[in-house]
Amino acid sequence: MARPYRYGRLANGLRVLAEPMSESQSVAIGVWCQVGSRHELSEEAGLAHFLEHLCFKGTAHRSARDISEEIDRLGGELNAFTTREHTAFYASVLGEHLPHAVDLLADLVLHPGLTARDVEKERQVVIEEIRMVDDNPEEMVHDLHARQLWGRHPLGRPVQGTAHSVGRLSRRQVVGFWRNHYRPSNMIVAAAGRLQWRPLLRQLDRTFGRWRPRFSAGRSGGAPPAPPARQGVRFIRRSLTQLHCCLSAPGLPQHHPDRFAGYLLNTILGGSVSSRLFQEVRERRGLAYTVYSSQHSFADTGTTSVYAACQPSAGAKVVKLIERELHALARTGVGRRELGQAKEQLRGTVLLGLEHPHARMSRLARELLYLDRVTPIEEGLRAVEAVTPSQVRRLAASLFVPSTYSVTLLGPSAPGVSHRS
Repeated sequence: MARPYRYGRLANGLRVLAEPMSESQSVAIGVWCQVGSRHELSEEAGLAHFLEHLCFKGTAHRSARDISEEIDRLGGELNAFTTREHTAFYASVLGEHLPHAVDLLADLVLHPGLTARDVEKERQVVIEEIRMVDDNPEEMVHDLHARQLWGRHPLGRPVQGTAHSVGRLSRRQVVGFWRNHYRPSNMIVAAAGRLQWRPLLRQLDRTFGRWRPRFSAGRSGGAPPAPPARQGVRFIRRSLTQLHCCLSAPGLPQHHPDRFAGYLLNTILGGSVSSRLFQEVRERRGLAYTVYSSQHSFADTGTTSVYAACQPSAGAKVVKLIERELHALARTGVGRRELGQAKEQLRGTVLLGLEHPHARMSRLARELLYLDRVTPIEEGLRAVEAVTPSQVRRLAASLFVPSTYSVTLLGPSAPGVSHRS
């Protein structure tokens, strides 16, 4: 079967992937850089995210207002995000406006102004964003839980940094970080939607092809390897009406061969409204409005996490129920009917999502970043379908070991949760 995407490399090393979608009227294109908060030194906490913001404040050719007005004239969307392991700038426009989107993204990434005035002005904007996160207990407890898991390792720091760390970042640090990490060999351009491969490649060569790396002295740009996740229980007192709980067990890195069984395990545990946790904690017992599980997979490590928000008096019971469901999956696994339902749900989620160019563009970039190849959709779906109940049980038994659990609790009172091995 012919692959649905095209792959190329510019002379300067920049990798390019594109997937034409003839039935689509729009196109999504993104510039993905293999740098995130994990690549920061301790004195740089929040710098990758700060730099992402600053790229929108003006370039050598456009002011911040010019950038905003240009994307609005195209009737499109222009945005960016930073994670622990990568930063992405992306645009979604009608197919006829793809050349404008390419030119705009190239200007943001290659020619950001990074002026002292913009650094000072945007610093306060980012600090307000941090305060907004601190006012959201669900987001805050996840940041606190990351610190509980990873300690002083960069994975344990909030992606956005803290008000203190961002307040200390200098323009020299910003420019040095950009020069070190924003280079052709460290980036990918991915696109999907209404596009033609050859014209896109020619335009990328015109806009990105002359790009050459600009290194600062003294930095290799690498990220430290992840340590083992830490165990235990941590309670943080806050004046809230609910108790916010995060419980984590070990998980899988992005490239792990059991990742397809992991997707199904997460779906069954707490990834949907028919999942075990949702049905037991919310529907059957009415102890929480929000309860879900999620996988956090990185290049070399991962966790399986459960979040729930409940009355403080119910905290111990909710944590006990979560542990009970983990134990049940590890001990008795899943039946064929439950696994079949999870497979169909995952298949529908994947295929429905891939009707959108942005999802396809993101998939191309993430797969190349983490796997150094793009898994054909049919191959991935076949791998999901091939997962057996015994594979799910063995994976659950290997991951869900009580002595490895880490629990973070945020709320007005300690609920009497203790770590049990």
